[in-house]
Amino acid sequence: YYLMVSANRNSKNPEKAVNAFKRYAEIDENAYFLVIGYPKKVFDRMINLPYLSDNDLALAFRYCYALVYPSFFEGFGYPPIEAMRYGKPVLTSNTTSIPEILEDAPIYFSPLYETEIFNALTKLRLENYSVYSEKAKLQYAKVRRCQENDLKELISLILDEK
Repeated sequence: YYLMVSANRNSKNPEKAVNAFKRYAEIDENAYFLVIGYPKKVFDRMINLPYLSDNDLALAFRYCYALVYPSFFEGFGYPPIEAMRYGKPVLTSNTTSIPEILEDAPIYFSPLYETEIFNALTKLRLENYSVYSEKAKLQYAKVRRCQENDLKELISLILDEK
């Protein structure tokens, strides 16, 4: 299943993504879409869950096929990093901070157009899945190292000011 989180907020662009999912489901009969927070079921292979606990959400990331993250804007964009933690390919918006954080690891699309989201879904195939999975793992490791180094530097600055 493809996973989409935070679909209860308009800034996460759920409507365009759900419409793209519906169109994609017409050409891939094995595709299912787990959407967290979207208030209505639009097609048969769409699974709506209003909420997941932190533990269940971690399992959803761990076992998804890929994350679709069509957000219009982000401060940092933690859900793609969470998916990458488990080596899951990410299909995401090419806007705001996302490309800076994720670099070349995901499949990018413009969140403004359903067709762009649909085209991104068609780009992830069995033949290239392992490439995007490996890119995800490497990018997660890079972001984690940066965050750990930043934390160490911050702690050092705090302790040196005493």
